[in-house]
Order: sequence, then C-alpha cells, then structure tokens
Amino acid sequence: MAQKHAKVFGYGEWTYQAALWHDLGKYSSAFQEKLAGDPDKKVDHSTAGARYAYQKTPEPYGTILAWLIAGHHAGLADWSSADGGQSALKVRLQKTVERWEDNAPEAILRPQALRPPRTITDPALWIRMLFSSLVDADFLDTEAFFDTTQSQMRGNYPGIQTLLDTFNHYMRSLEKNASDTHVNRLRKNVLQQSIAFASRESGIYTLTVPTGGGKTLSSMAYALHHARAHGKRRIIYVIPYTSIIEQNAQVYRNIFGDAVIEHHSQFALDDESPEMARTKLASENWDAPIIVTTTVQFFESLFANKPSRCRKLHNIAESVVIIDEVQTLPIPYLQAITDKINALHKDYAATFLLCSATLPSFESFALPESAFYGLNITDEIVADPEILSKSLRRTHIQWDHTTLRSYDELAEEIIAGNHSALAVVNTRDRARKLYDALLAYDLPLFHLSANMCGEHRSRIIKEIRIRLQQKEHIIVVSTNLIEAGVDLDFPLLWRELAGLDNIAQAAGRCNREGKLPKPGTVTIFTLAEGSTPRYLQPAINALNDIYPDLDDPLSPEAFHRYFATLYKQAGSNLDQKGIAKREIDDSRQFKWRFATTATDFQMIEDGYTQSVLIPYDEKARQWIDNLGIETITRQLLRKLQRYSINLPKPLVERLLREREIREVLPGIFILQNTHLYTESIGFDESKIGIMDADSIII
Repeated sequence: MAQKHAKVFGYGEWTYQAALWHDLGKYSSAFQEKLAGDPDKKVDHSTAGARYAYQKTPEPYGTILAWLIAGHHAGLADWSSADGGQSALKVRLQKTVERWEDNAPEAILRPQALRPPRTITDPALWIRMLFSSLVDADFLDTEAFFDTTQSQMRGNYPGIQTLLDTFNHYMRSLEKNASDTHVNRLRKNVLQQSIAFASRESGIYTLTVPTGGGKTLSSMAYALHHARAHGKRRIIYVIPYTSIIEQNAQVYRNIFGDAVIEHHSQFALDDESPEMARTKLASENWDAPIIVTTTVQFFESLFANKPSRCRKLHNIAESVVIIDEVQTLPIPYLQAITDKINALHKDYAATFLLCSATLPSFESFALPESAFYGLNITDEIVADPEILSKSLRRTHIQWDHTTLRSYDELAEEIIAGNHSALAVVNTRDRARKLYDALLAYDLPLFHLSANMCGEHRSRIIKEIRIRLQQKEHIIVVSTNLIEAGVDLDFPLLWRELAGLDNIAQAAGRCNREGKLPKPGTVTIFTLAEGSTPRYLQPAINALNDIYPDLDDPLSPEAFHRYFATLYKQAGSNLDQKGIAKREIDDSRQFKWRFATTATDFQMIEDGYTQSVLIPYDEKARQWIDNLGIETITRQLLRKLQRYSINLPKPLVERLLREREIREVLPGIFILQNTHLYTESIGFDESKIGIMDADSIII
C-alpha cells in the first residue's frame, strides 16, 4: 500500500522500503512478550527500524528513511536535540534498542534499490509526502484489522467521468429553469470559458469573477473537465471559512451525493494518546473524489509532522485544487504557502485554480529589506476581467466611514432605509451588540455569526432566503462569515470599515441578482465603540493609502493596487516566522526541523480555539449519545462537524471548571448547559452560570 501511494509521484520503492522496516522493533523479545499477554508493557518499536535504515543505506538515503520510520507513530522529529530535545532524530539514532535481529526474516532485512531523487523543488515537502504514503498505509492496514466494516467502505466512489456526467445533467437542468437575465447570461459565459480552458495543460490558473458571477459552479466545471482530460484523481475544494463551508459542500452534495467529503479542522486528535488509537482511525485521508475543506486544514497539513495530519498529503498528488477566496490567505505565512503551491504543481502534478472576486497580486517583488517570490501563474481563465467586472456591477459604494456611530445611531439609520438590509460588522461581539440595538424595532431580525453551529446557520440562512424571496422587510446582522459563498440578495447593505476585499465581498450580497431598477447601496461605516481588530489594521492602512484616488473601488485594477500595497507594506512579515526561509536552509543541510515548523505554522494562532459540540437538535443529540471509544467513526465525526462551534480555549477551560461543558473523549467537548445556546444568537456567554432544567437532570 505504501508503495502504491508514493508511486503516483514516482517514489514507490522508497516507501516500500520504509514500510518493510518500519516495525522491525516488533521482532524483539520485549515486544513479543507484550503481544503474548502484557499489553501495558511499553516498548519502543520504531527506533530499531530507523537505526537499521540509517546504518544499512547510503547517505543521505539512510537518514531520510530513518526519519520516516522513527516518526511513524510520534511524528516527524527535529534533527537535533537543540530543537527537539530527547525526541530529536539524532538522539533517537544513538539510542540503545532491544535486540531484534535474531528473529527477523533475512528477506525483509535486504535493502532495496532506491531511485536517486530527481530535482526536488521542496525537499521538506517531499519527505512529508513519503511520510504520508507510509503512515496512511499503516492506518489503513490497522483499520482493516480493527474495523473491517469501515475498511470495506473505502474506495467505493464513482469515477471522474461519472461525476462529470452527473454534473452536466445538473447544469442542463439548472440552465433550463433559469430566467433569461443579464446576470445569468454573464454566468453562462464564465462557465463556457472555464470549460474551454480545461483542456489546457496542468498549471496554476486564476478565475477572477465578481461575487455572484457563478464561480462556485464554473470552478467545478473546470476541475471536472480538466481532471478527465489529464487523468487527475480528485478535486479538492479549499475555502477559508469553516463557518460557511457547509453551504458550498451542500451545493456539491446536492449534485454528487456521497462522493463529497467535507473535512474541517475541528477534531484535532492527539497522535500520542494511547486511549485514542481507535479514534484516530476516524481521521481523514482524502480518498474520496471530491474533498471540501478549509484553508487551515489544507495548508497546516502541508507543514504538519503528526501522522494523522500528514496521512492525506499523498492524495493531493495529481489532483485539481480549487482555492476559493484566495485573497484571504494569511499574510504572515504567504511566502511559505506560495512556495508549497509552486512545489505541488511542479513536483506532484497538481493543478491549481485560484478563485476570487478580488484577486490579489501574486507577482514577485524585491524591497531593500525583503523579497516576495510570488506564484508561477500560468494564465487567467476570464478573457477580460475588467469588462466582466463592469458588466456585473450592481452596487454603488457610499463612503461614510469618517463619521463615528453608536450602535443605536447605526440601528436607527438601518431602519430609516425602509428596505430589507444586511449589516456586516467585524467581530462576534459587535454583531451581538448591534443585534440588541435593533431589537427595539418591530421588524423580523436575524443574527449570523460563528457562535452558531453550521446546522443552525444553514437553517437561518434558508429562512432569510425564503423571506427575501417573499419580499418581506427583514434586517440581518452578521459577521464577515456571510461574505463568501452565501448567496443572499439585499437592496441595502451596511459594512463596517475593513479591507477593500472585505468591502467587495460584502457588496456581493447587495443587488446580487441585478433586479433593482438602480444599483444597490453599500454604506461603509465606522463604530464609535472599540478599536479596530488588530488583524484588520494592515488592510485598512493599505486601503487608506489608495483610497483618495480610487476611481472604481470594485475593479480588478483597484484590487491589484490594494494587494500590491498591502503585501509591500508587510515586507518581511510575509514570512513572519521565517518558515519559508527555514525550510530552504534545512534542506541545504539535510537537517530539518519538522516538529518546530509544525508548531510555528498555525493559521489559527497557538491553537487558540477549541471545538465544542452543540446538541442543537434531535439528530445531534442522538449522534452525541453514540460517541464512545468503541463506536466513533469517520462518518460520525463528519456528521457532528455541522454541530460544532469554536470557542477560545481560556473560555473552554472556564466552562469546564463550571461544568457548563464536559469532555466525553480526549479533545471532544459537549455543551452540557443548553441554556447557553439560544435559537436567536447561538452561544451566549452572558448566560454562564444560569442553568436550565434539562441540564441538571442526571
């Protein structure tokens, strides 16, 4: 299995050798005693194979194989004790191990002929890909022993041609029922251009389409046609926000059914926790033909060192990767991320499609103190993004951000518009306060934020959509989770001052279908209370730099200028933690710091949040009741993702102390006091300490 995984990118014999030797330590008498009746006996069985590979294989092959073998349970280590302490590979290779050679078959001990690595763009990524191939095979083999039912369920997916036929049937039905509007004609044109481009060679392409231009379906059309034309194995759809990924995944599930796997980052399991051995079998390896995941899950995995996070990597090879809302890639890691995209395309035959209504400038540049190496973009799919932008323009930006407003003043202005309106603010706390201010008015009012689980948000969005279609006068308050992929259509929109990309994304929810007699109004405002969130300040600074002479703030040229300014202002902060430089330096010396890099590359800093499951409805309560060490499966965790919210870890610790939540399995928390979760706003921190009757019944 390990050989088959790595054969896709040309190194099957490497992982075959690693797989043969990865458990050599189990031939020791100590491990045999463990099997024979002492299951609690602790035996290091990984070091033996690593030492043998290091001694019997020429350098640097021996060191590379040793890294894979030594880390197949604990993870890829740092090379030296200066970085990795006693778990460092250099220390492990000097460790005395139980004698095992007497019991090992001679055929297993014979070294295989290893093909010298051809020119590798990114040696650190290459080792992670080999490691992925080894540990996924190990996981799958263990799963086949422990859980034959789950093992037999793998791989029974339709092929790319079948999925393309299904997609084409869906699109014909959609087109047949679509009204003949200007917007729909433009969407059809984008779709046709995407399909026409699919026959082009594998590359890194961009799709610049204004919000509401149909890029969700056009990007999938490109991916499926390209996969068929070039023999790609799967489509991986990457989107930044866990909070709205459910909608996009549901769009694809409506078309493709169970061929779609939705993979978030909520349940990060401890690889070294022995009581979680069975639970780890539920982690994903992306073996389905269509994966919908988050940028956090995708890119953190490319820098990970733990087996459960790395096992999926080999399945990125020969895939089509769609990165939607690519403008949200985090600035502190941008150099490291773009390096990996370039390497995945060049060395692993992955085709990338970067989608955005506000496409950044990924061109390289050099400053006196720093440089950005950029992306090797192959081409843009849309023939003329500027013309398309003007053709799809349905809003007018009203800049009123120099006036400071209180929540009550803003609420009064929103109501005075006398039309349905959407107000988008920068934080969950501000959404709650504006919602409270609007409660004074007798109008249907809705709240959307990441304090609501995915299933809850989906139901609220569905109700909002129905009411808008029925021409009801409603008000919606939301955080920026509504700015990507949520196809709602308001005549009036209010957006708190943020980056130009946020403003444009919000504007895509205003007059989305172009049915108003004149452009919809998007008002940019500033709240008097509170300071600008720190993460938004660089974006606002870049906007202020180009704001005075913005002739057309929603044009591709404006976004190009905005992102070029933003990235140049960031300078060396494009590699804030030095990860990109470290990967290059370590590769020159063959002394990698895998564990250090995995710790440093955290797009959600320091694991600041923790997922908590919400018993939101009867289905959720039933699935939560089924959670147990003997019954947990990938399928169950997938279902429960729609019933989770992320809370700051200090808050989770407080909730645990006060018995508002409970930990049913290591790393899996459940809301115990259901009084803290309301239908109107979701999780309500202000109600901590107030118990409802159901929560105190034992």
